[in-house]
Amino acid sequence: MTDRPRKSAQEARLDHLLEEEFACDPEFLPRILAHLGLPTGGPVQEVVAQPSMKGNGFGDLLVRYPCGEAVHALLIENKISAAGGTRQDERYRLWADQGEAEGDWDEARTVLCAPAAYGGQAEGFDHTLTLEDMRDLLDPSDPQRLSYRQAFLDRAIDKQASSGVKVPDPATRALRQAVSNAVQAAFADAPLRLSLPRLNAAHYDGDNWFIVILPDYPGYELHWRFWTSARARCGAVLLIAPPGSGPFAPCAGAEPVTYGKLERPALTISVPEMHQRPGFDPTTASAATAAMRRLLSRLPPAC
Repeated sequence: MTDRPRKSAQEARLDHLLEEEFACDPEFLPRILAHLGLPTGGPVQEVVAQPSMKGNGFGDLLVRYPCGEAVHALLIENKISAAGGTRQDERYRLWADQGEAEGDWDEARTVLCAPAAYGGQAEGFDHTLTLEDMRDLLDPSDPQRLSYRQAFLDRAIDKQASSGVKVPDPATRALRQAVSNAVQAAFADAPLRLSLPRLNAAHYDGDNWFIVILPDYPGYELHWRFWTSARARCGAVLLIAPPGSGPFAPCAGAEPVTYGKLERPALTISVPEMHQRPGFDPTTASAATAAMRRLLSRLPPAC
């Protein structure tokens, strides 16, 4: 399994455009910080496109820089028309907090960079930087280069205006609401705390991952995948450990696997698949929550 996202070519290009601006224009970071209302800092110490988020997927851009005696970071997610990933804003915040705890930086701010009309998870990020504002923050010293880059940003803005966020689907949102209610009911009396994914204003056709964070077990996650593939015709529930953890104890009916590029230890149990059409199925939900309980019994002692 992999947690590296598939990106459109245009969004990958936006990642690298900003990477180059931060790396090559010494005044770009100060302009961005001033625009976001953040304390001035610099010069840029490190800029990385598509960095690992410490086992929680991959970000789009990491910018690290000095600010006084401290080290600060901008953790940037670029969007044009793709919908936000599952719990993407929360995973960025977790990355920011984890990096601070591990000494990667003293403070990090999460930033969504997208067209002004983007309808994704903007409210969950610390700051929003629109592409419309971005085009006016580029280095003006080379008019030909500036014109070329602004034309790219204009095409990105036009794409979002013509297509919007990828296929918002009311049936998918309704399914996720019903699933959230079922998981809450199934674990209402459980001593273990579960942090369920927030219901967004819109979910897209294909948003079939339901990711539960375990606050008492940092780095551990419980995933319910409503369906996997047309060939498999099943769903799956996974318990995933942090990178570098030892294997889970055996669990009857569960298959040990590794998850993601960092090969995080995991256990998975197949369950019946469930789609937004025909919709929520209580029997399937019961099987999935029972699988969750079996997997959770293999957690180590509370951290």
